[in-house]
Amino acid sequence: MPGSIADLFDSYALGSAEHQQHAQEVLGDLPFEADLNRGTVSFGSELTARAELVGTEAADPGSWMWSWANPSGFDGHVTAAARNARGLGERDGIAELTQPQVPLDGSAVGYRLTVVTCGLAGGYAYYPAAAAPGTTAYLLLDHPALALPPVRLTRTITVLTALTASGQVRDWRRALRTYAAQRGLEARPDDRGVELVHGGGQGSIRVDLDQIGRVADIGGPVAPEQPRKKGLFGRRK
Repeated sequence: MPGSIADLFDSYALGSAEHQQHAQEVLGDLPFEADLNRGTVSFGSELTARAELVGTEAADPGSWMWSWANPSGFDGHVTAAARNARGLGERDGIAELTQPQVPLDGSAVGYRLTVVTCGLAGGYAYYPAAAAPGTTAYLLLDHPALALPPVRLTRTITVLTALTASGQVRDWRRALRTYAAQRGLEARPDDRGVELVHGGGQGSIRVDLDQIGRVADIGGPVAPEQPRKKGLFGRRK
């Protein structure tokens, strides 16, 4: 079981990145409006999603604040995922999930804690919204259109490539194994790295790691998807 916030992030990073890519395809550049009293976020007139506030990241005072600690006192249905993460933190002694505020240390704290929270809640997309100058509110989004479609290895390669470039993942073996379990793939680890095998005939992805565990090469019998232009519900403009 994951024993630290870094382990938890690695466990959910790939799944989260895939959720975000799918959400971008669905939502594109639609205007955004949140109503946290109702627990909803509307994207134009096209889609209204159930929303929860995970927390806020503020340059002043330089900290992340969990939604359950926010002095605004949000209702329970708006803080459920954050409180679920706190419960795991209390059980496993993970301080970042239980402290009302977490200092910003230059490591994208809000992003990482939101990935963990959405993963622990069962896997959701999130939306980073400008709440005030220097303050970003991270919102969990729940709508059938934002649920992940069946796995496609072309998309997986695209997500893998982007996440590798971000430099955020520490333990790639953990990240690949847990992603495979989440998405119904078979993970075949060996001395070189990990192979992700699709049981439905799409083939496999080979991820080779270097001596310190970084991704050295990604390959397979499928090619990465071309980036989609922003548009509604996955349609190309």
